[in-house]
Amino acid sequence: MSEWPDYPHVDSISALCLSNNGKFIISASSSECSVKIWDVHTRSEIGSLKHTSEVLDVEISPDDGHLVCGVKDGKFSVWNLRRVLPMSYFFHSLTAFPTFPSDSDSHPIVSLLHRSGTRHDLIYRIFERHDAVNGSRVVYTTILLTGPSSGYACDNALGRLTMHKRVIKSLSVKPSLVAILAKSVAQSNQELYDAAIETLNVALENCDQEEEDFVNVIKAITFFDAGLRDDAIRHVNDLVVRSPDVKHLCAFVQAKMYSLLAADAMESRDFIRAIPLFAQARHLCPSGQYPEMDTVSLVRHSSKLSGRTVVIFFKGHNLSGISARPAASAKRTQQVLDTLREMESVFRDEIKLRSELSGWLAGFKSRCVEMLESQGDGAMHYDDAITQYTVALAINPTPLLAATLFMKRSKARAALSLWDDALKDAEEAIKLNPSFPLGYERKHTALHGLERYGDAINALTTMISILESSPDPEIRLLRGNYINPSDTKNAVLEVFRKFVDNSPFRLIDTRSGRLCDAEKRRKIFKEDPIFKELVSSMTTQLHLERINTVTRQYFQYVMLSHRWEAKELELADVLDNSIYELNTSPALTKLQRFCRLARDAKFRWAWSDTCCINRDKDVEFAKSINSMFHWYRCSAATIVYLTGVPPQMIPGALKESVWMTRGWTLQELLAPPVIRFYYEDWTPYLNNTSHNHKESVDIMQELEDATGVTAG
Repeated sequence: MSEWPDYPHVDSISALCLSNNGKFIISASSSECSVKIWDVHTRSEIGSLKHTSEVLDVEISPDDGHLVCGVKDGKFSVWNLRRVLPMSYFFHSLTAFPTFPSDSDSHPIVSLLHRSGTRHDLIYRIFERHDAVNGSRVVYTTILLTGPSSGYACDNALGRLTMHKRVIKSLSVKPSLVAILAKSVAQSNQELYDAAIETLNVALENCDQEEEDFVNVIKAITFFDAGLRDDAIRHVNDLVVRSPDVKHLCAFVQAKMYSLLAADAMESRDFIRAIPLFAQARHLCPSGQYPEMDTVSLVRHSSKLSGRTVVIFFKGHNLSGISARPAASAKRTQQVLDTLREMESVFRDEIKLRSELSGWLAGFKSRCVEMLESQGDGAMHYDDAITQYTVALAINPTPLLAATLFMKRSKARAALSLWDDALKDAEEAIKLNPSFPLGYERKHTALHGLERYGDAINALTTMISILESSPDPEIRLLRGNYINPSDTKNAVLEVFRKFVDNSPFRLIDTRSGRLCDAEKRRKIFKEDPIFKELVSSMTTQLHLERINTVTRQYFQYVMLSHRWEAKELELADVLDNSIYELNTSPALTKLQRFCRLARDAKFRWAWSDTCCINRDKDVEFAKSINSMFHWYRCSAATIVYLTGVPPQMIPGALKESVWMTRGWTLQELLAPPVIRFYYEDWTPYLNNTSHNHKESVDIMQELEDATGVTAG
């Protein structure tokens, strides 16, 4: 026996427990109301847990992660040791958990020991104890190594306390195979792995074939504990090929190795790698045969992780303990999806065979979808919301729920101007639930963003029709929140009629070069994207101010002021033709240059007194003469063409131009708010490119000199 030099407590120890991995000891004092945790190797205190009353008993969970303390007042407490101790104290070790199948009498190694007469040297101890953490009974098995000559016991469930010197001494007394193995175990427990492997090599030189197989298993375990994980698994695989008799034992050892590798992957949050490792372990050792394999954590929560992650627990065949929480970031959310897919792939056959597992999986996926949807709804950024909805959709929810998710993702994508993707989502939502009106609203938004305004109006019209005809009174009530596109069209056309009343009877379309009366202008306007955008943009209320602004800008027109030539184009010449397609003549060239000038200045409509008035109808002609001043006043600009004034003339030419001799000159000069003068080659007068020549001091001075009327 070896006693520690320091006193761990000031009073007697009421309870004592060694961790399963042999790295730390837990002790409780009968009077201090506390539990202390000690490092086995350094014998230093590494943690303390305070209680309100005397601690009577302590018990640790199989994975060393939780501690249960029974106290005098009849209560017990459960502590998460991973929050108390550094993670290095939870290093996975096979040597610390040398569990073997419970039916030990049929094990080939046990049979070997019976035959060799060394049953007292190698004893399997099987026992049960209650696990206070998860409320289940777990079977443990340990290997008890005894040295017959020294009379001491080396239990490698308590291997970290093994007295290495006593093992050496036992070998000197009687160098048996068991003593050599005990030495290697003791060396491994002290993490002297090179020495342990060398000891096992010595054992291999002094044993027969059957004993050699068992020593090689111990050697593989030592490789594994030394961190040579691939070498350990390869060693066991080679052993199975060489000695099929130990296949059963090797399968169990391999299963433990895969389980611990998976656990390491879990610690590093590599869930995708962990799942097939767990599956391999389950395949090698079915959970019904080895109870400790029943508890497998596929994806577990860790305090190291930022945010939240999905938590999946397989508790044997009882899946009631499984819960899920949504991920907080795109990376974590995608990891959840990949993990779920990997789990379905790996355990596909088992899921098909077990109805309760498939039922649980369906319920779990439903909860995941619900939580991912909630996470997307509450996301601070649209990219994050899109990620959550995308993962939820990838889990294959019900059609109705999928339709809702598509609509929400469409809305988020539209907010980022991802119009094509938003449209695809809206169409998917409609396909899944064609009677739900909000799918058409999302489609309208996407189409409007794509500038497909006609299609957007149709989608909005369909939505309103569904709202009006819905059997659900609550949905019908939603109809009051929207404006029918036909009402918006009527409102826009009413504003159009007001502008028509204040504009010439006919105008030239500067794009097509064709003459258009009011009805033709109305038709052109209704087919124009500007009109459709205006109608599509108003879904919940009319914006009359915007309607007025857009319509006024669309129907702005430019007037031509000029001296008539001997032969001018009249109404009949251009009535059914485009001025851009007629045979060239001086009068036509003037009209074409005027219309192109207006078009280049972004004006759709132009007017010339030569061809825009029907002189054969007295009533129209009289109204036109009487309205001329008003039309000039309402025009966006008036273009004055100075026939006979070449660009090289000096300032003052305006006064001498024939345009100043016309009878209409004064009203065409005074009425327009904006006027621009052009030489006979259609370049700006005095090279003045300003918007309005009425703001030019030089030009206004010339007009004052020519008319005798002071500007302003």
